[in-house]
Amino acid sequence: MANCGKSSNPARPLSRNLNLAPDLMSDASVSGLDYSRTLYLPKTDFPMRGGLPQKEPEILARWARENLYGALRESGKDRPNRF
Repeated sequence: MANCGKSSNPARPLSRNLNLAPDLMSDASVSGLDYSRTLYLPKTDFPMRGGLPQKEPEILARWARENLYGALRESGKDRPNRF
């Protein structure tokens, strides 16, 4: 027998009405729409930004300091070449 209208995941109740933004389904021009209202994003207390332009130099410096590339090359030296 089917799910009988019950969700298998209690943290995510079964929703039959997924009409999240009914005004987006009109024949109006789509040039000025705010699509962020159609996304399900979690609410957090911290900014959800990666900051890659600031973090990448730090990450690369850490890899160089730990000789990550050399360690990977050393650990794989006895593996057969796949190419």
